[in-house]
Amino acid sequence: MDVDLLNHLVENRRNPSRSSYDYLHLVDLRDALSHQLRHERGLWLDFGTIVSPYAALMPNATVETADLVSDAPEDLKPTYEFEIGEKCPAPDAHFDGLISTQVLEHVDTPANYLHEAHRMLRPGGRIVLSTHGIWEDHPSPGDYHRWTTQGLRRLLEEAGFAVDEVVPITCGIRALSVLTLAYLRPLPWNSDSRTFRARMKILDYASLAVNSLLSLRQSDRFGTEGAIEGHSRLYVDVVVRGHKPR
Repeated sequence: MDVDLLNHLVENRRNPSRSSYDYLHLVDLRDALSHQLRHERGLWLDFGTIVSPYAALMPNATVETADLVSDAPEDLKPTYEFEIGEKCPAPDAHFDGLISTQVLEHVDTPANYLHEAHRMLRPGGRIVLSTHGIWEDHPSPGDYHRWTTQGLRRLLEEAGFAVDEVVPITCGIRALSVLTLAYLRPLPWNSDSRTFRARMKILDYASLAVNSLLSLRQSDRFGTEGAIEGHSRLYVDVVVRGHKPR
């Protein structure tokens, strides 16, 4: 993967096309993270990526990265590299904050990952983490977990964090729309045929229409932890903010 392609992918995550099937999910995630991160300062670690897609949301912070050892070219290497089963080489109590976006579902032992995050944070350091509530299977290379708001809160507390807020995002009809478009996209049409290309174009137009309409419906963007009725019971993602107690 070259630098230009990676930068394009990062930009598309922050500013997706409205004709993309996951547009509503990505804009809700971006805005939820922006709300949590925009005033942060100090030294932060994006834990689980070679390039931090949301570093631009933290203009007053310095963001380093950590990821598994890979064959990426030198100009794409993260700040810290480590092998599966090893500790990240960052020092103990080193960071003012840690961000983790759409990583936890790909980690086979989330408790170990969160204990590592806890180790690298200084006392009082903040963690902002997002992961999936309901989503399609997307191995890269593995895809192991989904969470409820209560389950994610418990997982962080068991790792030693104090949890300040848990927010379900892309809820209700927005969630149903994203999941329906995700379901329709990989239907087994003949990819070499003119019919396939026409159907994909129709799906792009349908996505654009649905996303434009539901962009007007702000009430389903963010929900409430532990809701027992209403739109908050169905959600694509969960964002949690916590800290390491002093």
